[in-house]
Amino acid sequence: MPDSPATQQALQWLKSGQAPAQRAQEVARSLALLQVSLAPAAFKQGVGPDVELALLLLAESSGRLDLVAALSQHAAHKATAKHAKKLLFRAKQRGLEVPDAKSGARPVSFAVVPDPLPSFASSYDSAGNQVVILGGWTAAEGQSSVLAIVSDRSGLLSGLSICPTSRTQQREMIDRLSTQVPGFTVPVPQAFAAGRIRWGLDLLDSKGGSFEGDQADVRRAVALAEPVLAQDVAVDLDPEDEARLQDHVAAASQLAADAAFSTWLNARSSLVTALAAHADAVKAAEPDARQALADERWSLGVDGWLAQEERLQLAERLDVSAWMLATMGRRQQAVQATATARALRDATLPLSAIAFVRALASQRHSASDWLLSLA
Repeated sequence: MPDSPATQQALQWLKSGQAPAQRAQEVARSLALLQVSLAPAAFKQGVGPDVELALLLLAESSGRLDLVAALSQHAAHKATAKHAKKLLFRAKQRGLEVPDAKSGARPVSFAVVPDPLPSFASSYDSAGNQVVILGGWTAAEGQSSVLAIVSDRSGLLSGLSICPTSRTQQREMIDRLSTQVPGFTVPVPQAFAAGRIRWGLDLLDSKGGSFEGDQADVRRAVALAEPVLAQDVAVDLDPEDEARLQDHVAAASQLAADAAFSTWLNARSSLVTALAAHADAVKAAEPDARQALADERWSLGVDGWLAQEERLQLAERLDVSAWMLATMGRRQQAVQATATARALRDATLPLSAIAFVRALASQRHSASDWLLSLA
């Protein structure tokens, strides 16, 4: 891990040029990579994971994105390559010119080439589907868009290639979508849009399925894209937010009232089953004890509502949503979503203790409106 003591120690070796005798060759070899461009084989010469990851951190802080790109493809250790890809994605988000990860060469820029159309992504609907619009440009087809629907459970559901098209036509398409998709639709970097479509396509392919629409065109549009996972865009919390993590989890009940989140889990009929299992106990209780028992049993029903796989799925959806909220300047909501995602990944924490989930469940079946009515 980048923040681990071992990596930080190796980073100090690289910065100072001094290292223990048994690690001196690794450090010297890594320092050489900071000075010159070497063949990919140079990355396979027995450098430990701590030194290699430290080299990546130093390359990124020194502006050596060409070395970061090379490490993303040729690192000896998987953790280094994975973190390098994350750093490249973040660099693209900041508008930096990122070298071609496969060659390490910087892309050539031609002034006569128009900017590609912008890209957009929507919030999720109740079934976990997200609309992604990938804007692009090619010399053969001009300005184009790929309209895709990606499911966090099934992968890419549909993909439509629209070319040629214009900014006006794209804007009209987004305006129509905004009336059908609850929540928000926001501009996103092209790398994010292509990466989310590619992620959906890879998930679909792993299941052996196919999507509706222009299959050849969509596959070609994202063939070179790096899949963007939820962990790649997870919002980094500052120390103050880390210290108040539980406060943010509690405040996230406000998210459930937002149109971008209020329909989440509506498609899950399992809540009815989970709560109904406690109806007989409430019915058998003394009338004056039913309210307290209904509240207690309602919490137990919510706790059994989602399987661990569904909790993790919901956490990933929140991480992607948090990133989009942050791009919109809605930092407070982004922090709440991130904190809730972490709580969901804690398998020991009951669902009824997570304010966001509890609020969503209350919108459908509260203790007083449902369990007591059965009594």
